[in-house]
Amino acid sequence: MKKLIILLGFLCLLLGGCSKTGQDSVQETKTLSKSKKYEICGEKVKVQEIYFNNEKGFQCSAQNPYWDELLAQIELISKKEKVDPIEYEFDPEITVVCDKGLTFELADGTTTYAYPAVEGAAYENRDKYAYYIRVLKEGKQKAIFYFERDEDVIHLRELMQAAIQFEYDNAPEEGIEAVVVMMSNNEISRSCIVRSEEYGEITLFPEDFDHVIVGDTIKYKLLDEEANTGINAEIKNLTQNDLSASKQSYIKVLPYSYEVMSYKKKTDIDFRTDRLELEYDYDDWHFVLGLESDDMPTDVYQDLLDKYNSKFFESNILLYCWLKSTEVQVTAATQPMEEDMYYDNVISVKELTQEQVPEDEEHMLLVTIPRDEWNGDSFDLYVYE
Repeated sequence: MKKLIILLGFLCLLLGGCSKTGQDSVQETKTLSKSKKYEICGEKVKVQEIYFNNEKGFQCSAQNPYWDELLAQIELISKKEKVDPIEYEFDPEITVVCDKGLTFELADGTTTYAYPAVEGAAYENRDKYAYYIRVLKEGKQKAIFYFERDEDVIHLRELMQAAIQFEYDNAPEEGIEAVVVMMSNNEISRSCIVRSEEYGEITLFPEDFDHVIVGDTIKYKLLDEEANTGINAEIKNLTQNDLSASKQSYIKVLPYSYEVMSYKKKTDIDFRTDRLELEYDYDDWHFVLGLESDDMPTDVYQDLLDKYNSKFFESNILLYCWLKSTEVQVTAATQPMEEDMYYDNVISVKELTQEQVPEDEEHMLLVTIPRDEWNGDSFDLYVYE
């Protein structure tokens, strides 16, 4: 009996040791992976972090099976023949943070040339492209190298896409929280670009947009296998156009006021209902309004001149367009938080009814934005139901 107890005790220790050994083996693999040295652009380094799309929060995790392959491919590209510099580098698509205070940023770059805007004119495309590796030392550029965008760069992108897919596959089951930074709703496509610190940017093509606008916080789940390009997704709008409740640092919410001026048409002229016009100077406003005055009743024309006068333009800008629907509500005026963000300024307009404007009527939307809040760029019109 005593022997049996000893044997069982030994077996339990052995099984416990195997379990612990398995856990230690995984941890040891991660440690070895990060202790391995790579030679990138002549620098022998140990890699501490990899992240995607210039988003520090979008990490390539230690469990990612593509960690070593990514670094081996970057090492390979960095040892290839250099090409001539190009004029403009796009934001990094992959960033490698190493010891010695070194960081490597990689992405495409281009040099573009202007071509004659003449219909039927023949021209030679002289645009140049390259793939760059920028070397930073303590956050400051130390060197930058350019390489041909060849099959090795294509393979690096394939590895990146697979690594990103792995991170999405391991995302929370309840979905990923993100902020809507761009919207597209036209004849070509209906999509939105969302951004989160954990997963960077992704373009989504959901069937149901849940009435989202730029600045809304959403939760999304991917429904297709591909996660690196625009894909189908399920969206839940967490803030429902209340941008004061949207916790984000990408989109600035602007103060605004608006009115809809309705009147009977005097001519058969049809004005555009898909684009906002912007005026920030009274003389220009007076001139443009004069061109359109033939279509307006005299009292409407005078009211527009009196209300949006020279005093108004000292501290405000004016946006206007004509409407397809008889009733609308402006739900937000937004612009990028930082100047270097490529997102558009947007006026979001909700159609409250599907009733179309009668042929003999005009409904003119006018939106006021304080001049000192404005970044100087034009605004896109986003209309939704």
